[in-house]
Amino acid sequence: MKLLLPNNCNCSKPSVYPSDWKTCTKASIKKKWYIQYYFRDPEFSERWKYGKLIIVKAGVNEFKTLSERRAAIKALLEDEEIRLKQGWNPITNKITSQFDIDYEIDPFTLASVALDKACLRIKGVNSTVNDVRACTKYFQKSLRQLRLDNFYIKDLKRRHVRAALEHLVETRGYSNSRFNRVRSNLMMLFSELMDLETIEVNPVKEIKKLKTIKKMRTILTPDERNRIDVNLKKDTNTYTFWRFLHIFFHSGCRETEMMRIRKQDVDIFNLEFKVLVKKGRFAQEEIRAINQNVKHLWVELLNEGLKDDFIFSKGLTPGPQQIRPDQISRRWKRHVKDKLNITADAYALKHLHTDMVAETVSIEMASAVNGHKSNAMALQNYAVGHQKRIRENVKRLDIKF
Repeated sequence: MKLLLPNNCNCSKPSVYPSDWKTCTKASIKKKWYIQYYFRDPEFSERWKYGKLIIVKAGVNEFKTLSERRAAIKALLEDEEIRLKQGWNPITNKITSQFDIDYEIDPFTLASVALDKACLRIKGVNSTVNDVRACTKYFQKSLRQLRLDNFYIKDLKRRHVRAALEHLVETRGYSNSRFNRVRSNLMMLFSELMDLETIEVNPVKEIKKLKTIKKMRTILTPDERNRIDVNLKKDTNTYTFWRFLHIFFHSGCRETEMMRIRKQDVDIFNLEFKVLVKKGRFAQEEIRAINQNVKHLWVELLNEGLKDDFIFSKGLTPGPQQIRPDQISRRWKRHVKDKLNITADAYALKHLHTDMVAETVSIEMASAVNGHKSNAMALQNYAVGHQKRIRENVKRLDIKF
């Protein structure tokens, strides 16, 4: 059965995996649930003659009970069919409507539809984009439950947004930190709508952030660092992970940036490599130094694979496929947290290296290693021992009354 859609498009009837999601009382929630269908656009028939396979998950697997999972997939299924009938094209990731003549997103568009369109315009690293999309889904759900989903986007005011946010806190148990994160994501969405002149005022801007307590970061002790080093290196199954951690420690990069490095980006002769740094919607290439202590590890990697391979692909060895950065956190949990009973996360290595450079050389050098334009980021988030060193110096000041 085909659904006839705007702009001469069509699609197969969207279905849910697993197929027994609705009828079986013991449908497995250990499986990954998703919606799938084939979408055909005649403009792309040369590439997808019989249609492109579309997979939609949008956070439904976060629900851990069968009733919640069913409700989430049902709502997502209904939303997907509505969006398709309103002209959303999953190939181009755009909604094309015959009514959008003067505006890309008309002020008289229903709020939920306008937010969907704005969501598709958000650019950035995958984790940010996925988080914005998940927040949008739950925010739209709150709008529906508060009967605010029938508002045109132009009529959605600050009090409505605040009510939906407070409803999210009540129904999903959001912490203050998560509230602030959702608020920031919504700020991006409504900023997109302002850029398109769909709305005149960003209703999120004047909603205040909630107060949070900034907890001290757990750092690695010298004994923990030694245990990690010895245990990972001696095991052939974890050697490539050990090698990655040593390179990562000296790189000044984030895990996401490390996953994007290709062999052709490395100039081993000059001890430098090129990395693409993405922050929000902005991206730029930067040159980082290769520390002499890990030069031999870079050489090992350069002697493997092909010229245009990613340095850290499957198995953390060179290969053609870019892997997800969360593989590092999973390996860290399995080989460090669980086996060695160490509580700090892998990113503590970046904080540790920054602090050691600040202590050994200067805070300016530590900032430069991480590619920061000023010392503020290193002081606030990375050089965790800097304030302690200042206190110790104050204690030793020889100043008389």
